[in-house]
Amino acid sequence: MKKPSPMQFFFKMIAPFKLLIAGQIVVYLFWAFDLSFRPYLVKTMIDRIANLDAGNAFTLIGPIALGYIGMSLAITLMFRVYDHINLMLNPSLKSYVGQFVVQKMLKHSQKFFNQNTSGNITNKIKDVSNSVPEILRILLEQFTSTVLA
Repeated sequence: MKKPSPMQFFFKMIAPFKLLIAGQIVVYLFWAFDLSFRPYLVKTMIDRIANLDAGNAFTLIGPIALGYIGMSLAITLMFRVYDHINLMLNPSLKSYVGQFVVQKMLKHSQKFFNQNTSGNITNKIKDVSNSVPEILRILLEQFTSTVLA
């Protein structure tokens, strides 16, 4: 039996969680849009203030200011959604990876368990279970939001 590469293993582990990962990607897309659009709104407000007439100040700046406030509220809501997705994804993913690795480990012979201490095996399972969600977080949060913004 061919041993899977680390990338194949990673994609196999995250496959059942496609919907939650897609939700995270939507949050990152909105975050990138927010990071790009809010400075534009501030620039537009400053440009309009330069030509401000005291009588029509609210009509010139009001819609842009309300858009800025709306974007602030929307990004706060999106981060709440992101936290909710993380609370659903991370424990489930760690559990799924741990169960998968334990099932693979149980197929080994008695000799394997005699040559490796139980603490060593446990630490390896824990490392794999913790690293898959961390790699996913790094790929999505650090890479995607940096590239898109």
